[in-house]
Amino acid sequence: EHIARLGLGELPGRLAPEQILARSEGRKATDHLEITAPPEFELATRSWIYHGFVRGLRHVAGAEEALRSVHAGDPLHIERDGINAWDARALLMLRSDQAKLGFVPHVLIEDLGGLIDQGVRVEARVARVNLPPAPIQQRLLVRFAAEHRAGFAPMSTARFAPLAVEAMKIDLAA
Repeated sequence: EHIARLGLGELPGRLAPEQILARSEGRKATDHLEITAPPEFELATRSWIYHGFVRGLRHVAGAEEALRSVHAGDPLHIERDGINAWDARALLMLRSDQAKLGFVPHVLIEDLGGLIDQGVRVEARVARVNLPPAPIQQRLLVRFAAEHRAGFAPMSTARFAPLAVEAMKIDLAA
């Protein structure tokens, strides 16, 4: 059930623990550590593909009710949330009828928000809906597709830089 909730059930072969941690974000209610995978480059569409669970469902009025009419494949809208007291850069996730569902995962805000601000098309589609008893932080899995722009390298801001000089840095732009 856990693998299916993560949208990994259709992948062939045995999953590596890193794949499971990257998709699940390795989160527990007591953790302040998040694990995420870099996006994959889809050559056919020349797009960066990110996956992430919508955040803040419990903090958005009506989100859990709105989630009941969302299905895999449905398009979602992304827009800046100008009134978010926790993060002024927050990106709101909405159904096509503008019902609020929650927020883009914080770890993706710099990449996706930066691209949106540059006029790059970022498509969001429901990858999977996990209704209760799934944990609330894993209710709505979204697939984000961001068109590639020359000079863009995903997860390359200071936030993603190694903490130690000795740490290995992966050049995703290559």
